[in-house]
Amino acid sequence: MKSLRASWQRYLSRADRMLPAPRLAVWWAVCGSVCFATVGWAIPAWWWFVAGGVLAAVCAADGWRLSRTTVVDARLDWEGLWQIGVPTEVRLTLQMMGPDAAAAARAARAGACFAVDDGLPHTFARPGAPQMEAAGGPGRVVLTWRRTVVPDRRGRFCLEPVDVRWPSRLGLWVRQRRFPPPAAEALVFPDLSTWRSQVLALQQAHLQEGRRVQAYTSGHTQFAHVAEYTPDDDPRRINWAASARRGRLMKNVYEPERGQQVVIAIDAGRYMDVRAESGKSRLDHAAECAAGLLETALRAGDHVGLVAFHSRLVTRIAPGRGDAQREAVLAALARLEAEAVQTHYGALFAALAGWFHRRGLVVILSDIASLAEDTELIGLLRDLRGRHQVLFVSLADAESERTARLLPRRKHDFARIAAAEWVLADRAAQLARLHRYGVAAVEAPAETLVPHVVRTYLLRRRRFAL
Repeated sequence: MKSLRASWQRYLSRADRMLPAPRLAVWWAVCGSVCFATVGWAIPAWWWFVAGGVLAAVCAADGWRLSRTTVVDARLDWEGLWQIGVPTEVRLTLQMMGPDAAAAARAARAGACFAVDDGLPHTFARPGAPQMEAAGGPGRVVLTWRRTVVPDRRGRFCLEPVDVRWPSRLGLWVRQRRFPPPAAEALVFPDLSTWRSQVLALQQAHLQEGRRVQAYTSGHTQFAHVAEYTPDDDPRRINWAASARRGRLMKNVYEPERGQQVVIAIDAGRYMDVRAESGKSRLDHAAECAAGLLETALRAGDHVGLVAFHSRLVTRIAPGRGDAQREAVLAALARLEAEAVQTHYGALFAALAGWFHRRGLVVILSDIASLAEDTELIGLLRDLRGRHQVLFVSLADAESERTARLLPRRKHDFARIAAAEWVLADRAAQLARLHRYGVAAVEAPAETLVPHVVRTYLLRRRRFAL
């Protein structure tokens, strides 16, 4: 009995196998029921043997035709990058050959006994029903299976083999084939679509060529171009040689020096694993903010690096620019996961002191609540502020803000509102302490976090605060 069960399990684990369909059992059950119901009738016994033989022959012929029909090729692909919470269309192209290829195509369009396991993680949401398209002749059919998949988590996921199951012409048998996945793993990146239009608008407003450049008060500049002088411009910018050649006042236009360094430091401690109202964790929103800042800084010609830390250093990518740097940072953001440990900023500042020597901008993506846990943070920030410009970014506590605005209706509402007000007051005190020590801080809700941080970066860069 054990050997029979083991043999059946080995058969089920085969990549190419045929299985009896429920309709086959129904046919034989109906045949047996008729036999028992007609016992005692004046029907010769040989007639039942003939009927059973015909039924067995039909089943065998249906199975033989199915065995001659197979999927010769299966290709699973999708467009673009996997992004958390963003619908992505998955497309599976099947090439079928054999006498029952057309019947399988009809069953696929009707959705009868035609099943596809795309091999993607089962935690991904799959809204709606899959769509099937068929093209080709009687002996060769190309099927295109489409379905919308929404990743629910960011990170690295292993892809399973792709299983395709289709019925025979009469629906008595089902054949299944297994194909290797298109890749060993899939990376789900942060959401790169929700903030893109707002960030592009900010870039056009601050970095578009031909716009009037304001006067700068500090920092290093480089010559951009010569433009016509207007009464509101600084007279010290007048280019007298160009004015003499053209017969009207011309001015020199300067722009921020390109190639400045920006380091994005992401906290991956326990506070960042808290889920926000959007269903994403604070770390997911921090990764989206880092991706938006990365795109903006690279477009501006700056060098961007990445540091991830909690109780120790997790990820470190030296500042650089170009497409290779963008891909490396985005891949690191996709793989980043929060740990249930307390954040120690000493690991971050030790890493920055070791390899980040040129003056630049350090953007720390963390939570304000973690500031109270690290008593040495303010002193470390003061030391870092002497070498670099520091921008501390935190996601606003939307739940506490909403609770603090509620009107008490029951007794326990007073305690909830008081606790929310205490949390907000503590966060405001931490922000004020950062400002007292000269550290710029940004706290914004999830909907406006990326545009707010990008705007702050562009303004500081425009004023040469880096």
